Amino acid sequence: MDRILQEISSVSRKLVGMDGAMVSLTAETESMRLDIAGFQAQVTGLDLRVTAVETQIASWTNRVQELLHLHNKLIDLEDRNCRNNVRLPTGDGLDKESRQEMQGMRNQDEKQTDGEEEKKARNENEKQMDGQEKNKARNEDKKQMDREEEKKVRNKDEKQMDREEGNKRRSGTSGLKPSLRTPMEMP
Repeated sequence: MDRILQEISSVSRKLVGMDGAMVSLTAETESMRLDIAGFQAQVTGLDLRVTAVETQIASWTNRVQELLHLHNKLIDLEDRNCRNNVRLPTGDGLDKESRQEMQGMRNQDEKQTDGEEEKKARNENEKQMDGQEKNKARNEDKKQMDREEEKKVRNKDEKQMDREEGNKRRSGTSGLKPSLRTPMEMP
């Protein structure tokens, strides 16, 4: 009977040990569950971070596309401005190469504008000189025509006077009044 009691006691201790082991396993399982939950939370957190990074990348991509679009617009405006001789913006905020390129375009635009202004001034001077020459020529033509007209009138008057003199001689009277005639001229 002692032996049975010892066996029971031994089994009982084993059961208590197993019970302790079960409690320990349960605690470990619970700990593992908590670890798994923690890992899941970390994974969820990482997912959120990845999503945030993806959103940021998408935002940066959109911003880069906007900047490229604005840069292309700026280039188009510079081309139009060069053609229209309008002063260009300073180009602040662009990289060094773009600023140098823009400065080169600006310099070319200024040279072109200077050349066109010189050409315009030359054309204005030529027009003014042409206008003065035309006025001078017109005045000369007018003076010549006035002289010719005056000469025609004078010639016409002289011819008229000559005709009248001729008519008077033929009719026997001169242009003198009878009282002023000399005795030899009297009939």
